[in-house]
Amino acid sequence: NEDGLGGYDTNRNWAWQWASEGTQYGAMDYPFSLPESRNIANYVLGKPNIAAAQCYHNAGGMILRGPGQDVGKVNPADERVTRYIGDKGERMLPYYKSWIVWKDLYTVWGGEFEWFYGARGIISFTNELWTNDNLFREELARGDEGDKGRAWFMRHLLQDQGLTPWAEYDHPQYGKIEIGGTQKNFGRVPPSFLLEEELHRNMMFTLYHAESMPLVKLGEVTVTDLGGGLRRVRVGIENHGVIPTRTGQDRDYAITPKNTVTLEGVKVVAGGLATDPRMDKVTWQKVRPQRVLLDTLEGLRLTTVDFLVEGTGSATVTVTADRGGTVSRTVDIR
Repeated sequence: NEDGLGGYDTNRNWAWQWASEGTQYGAMDYPFSLPESRNIANYVLGKPNIAAAQCYHNAGGMILRGPGQDVGKVNPADERVTRYIGDKGERMLPYYKSWIVWKDLYTVWGGEFEWFYGARGIISFTNELWTNDNLFREELARGDEGDKGRAWFMRHLLQDQGLTPWAEYDHPQYGKIEIGGTQKNFGRVPPSFLLEEELHRNMMFTLYHAESMPLVKLGEVTVTDLGGGLRRVRVGIENHGVIPTRTGQDRDYAITPKNTVTLEGVKVVAGGLATDPRMDKVTWQKVRPQRVLLDTLEGLRLTTVDFLVEGTGSATVTVTADRGGTVSRTVDIR
């Protein structure tokens, strides 16, 4: 009951490093020509706050990251983040390998999770669910010894689950034949007693990936009297996630707006990023000092912004990042 020739592959129909059918089977006529890929893309395009994406495939025991081609590019800072998260996944998922698609597996054009990263700057992975290594353990090997090892596990651990007993069959062309052996789909999914483990471990990796998303919080906000009616408001901004609020890919292609830090309620005469707060080194913004623009808020880092203000009163500090959130605090400037 095999399918006929032709067909499509929704994981080759995405508008990033897409290639036609002559290069990539299943790519169809043009990117997003399939309703499945087009509808997912439209949903994602409508939600710029999405900061992480996870795809699940089957099988092989892999945590895959881009690029999918040897000509593809990943921003070096983003590669460090994806490698860090992928390495944690290897610890959660026995026998899984954190791999780069083109380098460790094969070339993919127009892949889904590559569009998430390339077109949207989203840190993304594809997990290839299940590996027989978790069933056969060290007995899984190449050649005849590997076959014997698998046969031993199937007999004593699985009670011949996944096997069809050999039986004679009268074939209209070949006469008497025998049908049996390993079932076609055996090895693609876990046996029932390992299903819960597989789902739990992969879900925990997904939750760890989610926990790595940017989360902006306000740290310490201090007011220092500089004399002459001038005061410095120093704002500490924390990103509690591993992933930056704007990835390198995001910054390179201006996918989401820059992050902003605003101070409202008092007269702001200067504002800028404190590149070395201990030495009071600040890169002052030339225009609109009350609204400091930041390229990104790096993961697990403290970023400091300074404002110079005239006068006293109540003021509101607000930090805004499409991916990371918006936080505000009211401060009393005296």
